[in-house]
Amino acid sequence: MKKSYCEISILQRIWESGFVKVTRMALFFIMFCISQGFAKNSYAQAVKVSLNIENQPIQKILEVIEEQTEFRFMYDATVVDVHQRKSIRC
Repeated sequence: MKKSYCEISILQRIWESGFVKVTRMALFFIMFCISQGFAKNSYAQAVKVSLNIENQPIQKILEVIEEQTEFRFMYDATVVDVHQRKSIRC
């Protein structure tokens, strides 16, 4: 059964009216707010790390953080200078 011209016209008017765009934006905003609520209580926000490192390469600093937490770091040593020496106290 073919749709009548009237039905197509109504659907086209709804689409062109911006109703669909407003609905998508509202849905995106709701999902964004919900995801922020979950992020508030995440593991990464609750972990405390205690570091007192003097003049060590970044690679060593990341290893110490990995030992103290469940975090793992991935990096490209050709892009990141992991031999650069830093000091951290926190």
